[in-house]
Amino acid sequence: MTDPRDQMRREWDDIARRNAYYGIASWDEFADAAGVDEERFWRSGAVLADNLLEHLGITDARSLTAVEIGCGNGRVTHRLAARFATVWALDISPEMIARAKARWQALANVRFVVGGGADLEPVPSGSADVVLSFITLHHVTDPAVVLSYLRETGRVLKAGGCALLHLHTIERNPWRKAIARLAGRAPFDAWWDRGFEPRAGAAAAPDGVVTTRVWRGCRVAVGAARRAARRAGLTIERAEGQGTFWTFLTLRKG
Repeated sequence: MTDPRDQMRREWDDIARRNAYYGIASWDEFADAAGVDEERFWRSGAVLADNLLEHLGITDARSLTAVEIGCGNGRVTHRLAARFATVWALDISPEMIARAKARWQALANVRFVVGGGADLEPVPSGSADVVLSFITLHHVTDPAVVLSYLRETGRVLKAGGCALLHLHTIERNPWRKAIARLAGRAPFDAWWDRGFEPRAGAAAAPDGVVTTRVWRGCRVAVGAARRAARRAGLTIERAEGQGTFWTFLTLRKG
């Protein structure tokens, strides 16, 4: 049986070679790799990092350790490095990590790591204050792997540490499913991009990107995510957008 992680690694390496910018932030303005405004690309990641930390209520992280799941080419990592004492930045793609290291080699407090695709090794157990993942876990092709990342989040967090994870979930409980459907009709607030306005563009999505298996990703049952978090010693302090593409779990290690 083929390990899904092998396919994910191959596809992300190929996306990195074709257009890493669009693979990470799939906005029209980044669809043409040759014409990307890199300053705007990096600024979009800085804005995102600040918004994620604000969502967690973190203001001063200068003495803290962060773990980033799915760092890509360092779009968000460089801002985390400016705010945290230590950053572990993991990605399944060696090509993405190579680009991150080449661009951000001056960041002495960041460890860029090619991850195993289902765990957070070599991050030591109980060493992290914060774990973040955005626009990553929904690209995982196997729900079991997503749940593995929840378990690993519990492993690496210190007691009292917190995490903010973005997932694509499905609600199987009929009553909660109906509530999720109603919530999906509410006005959409992309709070994570607040402070950055993407520009419209005419370029088409790069060939070989949106047709990949990782681009479709997978959905994880809400109940399964809750059970995995609980078994990992994590308390769900806030669960937003359950049963939708934009599910955010705010977790705390007990």
